[in-house]
Amino acid sequence: MDFQRRVEDIPSSDGPAAMHRRRWLLVGPLGAVQYLTHWYPPGSAVIRVLGRDSELVNHPEGPYVHHPDGSLSMAVDLGYHSPVPYYEGHGMMDEACDVLGGPCYYDGSSLDAGYIAQRVAASGFDERVIWASLEGFYAEVFEQPREDIEAAADALVRHLADKAGPD
Repeated sequence: MDFQRRVEDIPSSDGPAAMHRRRWLLVGPLGAVQYLTHWYPPGSAVIRVLGRDSELVNHPEGPYVHHPDGSLSMAVDLGYHSPVPYYEGHGMMDEACDVLGGPCYYDGSSLDAGYIAQRVAASGFDERVIWASLEGFYAEVFEQPREDIEAAADALVRHLADKAGPD
């Protein structure tokens, strides 16, 4: 399937001046999926306050990922944009969708976004894990059962870990 892949950096008006949002978008013929993070550059106030060794930031099931350049990201949302309602009572967004360019029915989950953050951390921040996870999520939302997707994403993480060798 042909997908359009985009990474957007979005200035944030509701956080520290040094923080911005980074959104990975995978757009296909049936709709789009996104992974949204808050991104804190090296030396930002959040990193100084939380500290690199804090229990919150290093929780194995948490949404935070330390990157090799010293930045920190926090998974905020894993969601989808559909041109048609996905379930009964699914309301259309009030504003025009900047992803689909027309009517949009959106839904997302911060908890599910944390699962991608964990896979990204396990891979040593290999961006291919994000794209593979988004392809899996696209298939889950628009095409196939969830179990197949999670197994494929976990297999990719294991493959990358095996390829990297022992620490």
